[in-house]
Amino acid sequence: MTREQPGLTNSELSAFCRQFSSLMHAQINILDIFDAVKEQADDPLLREIIDQVRTDVENGRTLATAFGRYPNCFSPFFISMIR
Repeated sequence: MTREQPGLTNSELSAFCRQFSSLMHAQINILDIFDAVKEQADDPLLREIIDQVRTDVENGRTLATAFGRYPNCFSPFFISMIR
């Protein structure tokens, strides 16, 4: 994926998923997971997306719906797996 098109690289998405999964398995509160993963993210786009997804989840949206708002970053397959 080129940077002309806003989105995440496969390595950024992979790192995000590994961190998110590890914290979920540790049974940490999901809002705290977003805070922790955001702190570890280097990419400003990813930090912004994490912040918005966290807000959506906090406001009652499902995780799949929140991620689904960013189709350039999260594929339909990814959203389907979350759902």
